[in-house]
Amino acid sequence: MTVARPLTVADAPHLARIQVRAWHHAFGDVVLPEETPTVADQTEAWTVALTADVAGFAVDVADVVRGFVAYGLARDPDARNDGLGEIYALFVDPTAQGAGIGGLLLREAVGALRFRGFDGAVLWTLEAALAREMYERHGWVQDIEAVPDHGVLRVPEVRYRLEPLA
Repeated sequence: MTVARPLTVADAPHLARIQVRAWHHAFGDVVLPEETPTVADQTEAWTVALTADVAGFAVDVADVVRGFVAYGLARDPDARNDGLGEIYALFVDPTAQGAGIGGLLLREAVGALRFRGFDGAVLWTLEAALAREMYERHGWVQDIEAVPDHGVLRVPEVRYRLEPLA
């Protein structure tokens, strides 16, 4: 049986590795490798985030992290004003995709946000993301499209919303 466990700061390099591998796998035809952060960059970013106020879960298979989700207070002012939480990241290693890990992590994050008292939640993903089908299957509804400026990276993104948290 696959079980999610809380993230720790020690997970940072594993999260970074999965995130970069998943980005290259899913968006390699949309985003050039030089436009994505490196594993070293992401390890530093996850170390900072996990020592601050970001929480989440990881799924280990044979003692190796295969997927993770991170969540917390919504960053968008409109969502924050509506009392919403946010799923900041949900990534599954390409070699483990299709095994239900993403759905498990999504359900765990929604439950944790509900437990923290949030009325609903949002998440952002690239417009070209294959995970959009999974989000919609779990009741998430697209509510905003944007092309944010992340420096070099400018690709269409969509925001999903789930209310109430089920």
